[in-house]
Amino acid sequence: MGKGDFPLNQCVVQLSAPELAADQLLGVTEFASLAGIAASTLRSYVSRGEGNVPLPQATVSGRSAWSRPVAQDWVTQRSRENVAAAVAGPDPDALPAGVSDLRERLTAKFQGLLWGRPQIRKRWVLRHRNEPDVREVCDDLALHVATRLDDIIPTDHLAATIRHAVLDELTEQHGWDSDEGDDRTHFYALTTPVAKTLDWLIRHHPGYGQYAIGDIVREAQSRLDIPRDAVADTLLRSLLMDGKLDSASLTAYLDLALPPAKAH
Repeated sequence: MGKGDFPLNQCVVQLSAPELAADQLLGVTEFASLAGIAASTLRSYVSRGEGNVPLPQATVSGRSAWSRPVAQDWVTQRSRENVAAAVAGPDPDALPAGVSDLRERLTAKFQGLLWGRPQIRKRWVLRHRNEPDVREVCDDLALHVATRLDDIIPTDHLAATIRHAVLDELTEQHGWDSDEGDDRTHFYALTTPVAKTLDWLIRHHPGYGQYAIGDIVREAQSRLDIPRDAVADTLLRSLLMDGKLDSASLTAYLDLALPPAKAH
């Protein structure tokens, strides 16, 4: 022990934890009530090691007990993990409202396609229950969904969102080069999520992609003074890196989608 050091018995810090007092601890019933679940459900979680229920802070008369702060933390975390319940629709499976609505619409449409058309309904006859006929029915259903993405995704709003995202990234990167001098070559690049989403729009809705790209080029020129060819190069490089279109298809698409270069 060095000079000026205190003996060990004088180095112990006494802590006061009122929440651990016996009359402040929560048993299974109180803990479950705080969480809005049945006591039997909480006991089941504990016995099976499910639900990430915290270890009890004490055992009172042979029964597990938790401090209120620990129990409240678990309840809060549980509510965050079950955030989907806040937007659950009337679906008996407690699906999010949007998914529930989509399920209901597709169910009605599929029933009409499969049962409402006599030429399809006859496929339920035993002799038609073979792989090629089933495959044809599945293909019809898949085609219905694939050609009606607007019923699932608000594509016009998605296109506008992509336009804003691309322009925001161009604006930010344009600022990086603002102090480098006018003779510096500017290079821009889209982040992977933005490039992938633009690629999705182009592959699924080429027309909306064309509108978005046209607006991007025009606004980049008018607001940021970024030349058309610089934007075109950015889109080509980013989409080749993160998109799913091959080089020939993407180049052909951009040649058609990009606004024509202004004559000098």
